[in-house]
Amino acid sequence: MRSSVAWAAGFSGLILFLAGSEARAGGLIALDQLDPAPAGDTFFGVPSPYTRGNLTFRAVAMFDYADEPLKLTTTTPTSTTTGTVVGRQAFLHINASFAIQDRALITLLMPFAVAQDGDSPKIKGSIVPSPAGTQPGDLRLGLRVRMLGDDEDPFQLGVGFQFYVPTAPDGSFAGESTVRAEPQLLTGGRFHLGPTWVWSAFGGVLVRPSVNPSMITYGAGLAALFAGENVQAGLEFYASTPIQNGSFALSSTVSIPADQNTNAELLAGVKARLWKSFWVGWGAGPGLTKAIGTPTLRFVGSIGWTPGLAKPSAAITPTTDTDGDGIPDIYDACPYAYGPKSDDPKHNGCPVVDDDEDGIPNWEDACPEQYGPRTNDPKTNGCPPKR
Repeated sequence: MRSSVAWAAGFSGLILFLAGSEARAGGLIALDQLDPAPAGDTFFGVPSPYTRGNLTFRAVAMFDYADEPLKLTTTTPTSTTTGTVVGRQAFLHINASFAIQDRALITLLMPFAVAQDGDSPKIKGSIVPSPAGTQPGDLRLGLRVRMLGDDEDPFQLGVGFQFYVPTAPDGSFAGESTVRAEPQLLTGGRFHLGPTWVWSAFGGVLVRPSVNPSMITYGAGLAALFAGENVQAGLEFYASTPIQNGSFALSSTVSIPADQNTNAELLAGVKARLWKSFWVGWGAGPGLTKAIGTPTLRFVGSIGWTPGLAKPSAAITPTTDTDGDGIPDIYDACPYAYGPKSDDPKHNGCPVVDDDEDGIPNWEDACPEQYGPRTNDPKTNGCPPKR
């Protein structure tokens, strides 16, 4: 585990070092404080160690509306002025994930600001232009590895790494002009106390090579599962706190001191399975602080294909076959990925991977990258004959 955490931290440092020469000090801030959890996770904004599935794809479209995320008050010896830089901001997040061997998860998120407006107020003698129109945000790429515990266990532990590519235009408040990286420590699990309960918590460090300060990110969520685990209702909290002295750049000429202000939000949400792996969700909650980017109120709605979001164990019957491969889930080692029948219970119903195309699956092939015949010796099975 320590080696994985060190790898994530070291890799983020390397990426930021290589990109540092291109960092522009005048970069604006990514104002939206809701950084959606990867597709298939339990909560809207709190990630988990969840990695269930082998070659399993999940996709979610999420709408996110924030009211007054950037309203500033400036005071002079003679007057006090309040200006709304961003009065409302709505995002459409296109979210996808790909699970491998119930152990690793590759993630991708592309946000689009679909509605933004403000009053373009004068701050410190300069006009700060408010954003308008539809604009792309910053692309987020990620990798997660589950270290301890299975999905049904009360405690799981994992590590994650997220890398943000600056794809948003300058001045949009939808992204920043530099790369960012965020290593994370992830915990979660499920337990039975009346209904089934699921929980997640995380902590991370968002590293910025710009005038905008780096942040500690953290949060937690708890939800109960009902109706055969086809409905979940829960509460989540997420926040970020600056760990550097510095300022948030609002334009090329105006910056606001960070002042160690914490962004914090509370979100109550419900998700429901409509059909098979087709889910919808919605939620709302207040901002808890006055920090830059924290809205007075946030609304979210999502729709997606997320097999295995909540495993309906109480509803499983001997004939339930989630992936439609003809193997009941109770015997299927990969119930969310289509695969053939196998005499090996560890691979029964799992997709067959045969890199060298010799007809012998990689898990049986002693030489998975070299074409060879089948033999009765596990040490030579699938290997080219020795000459």
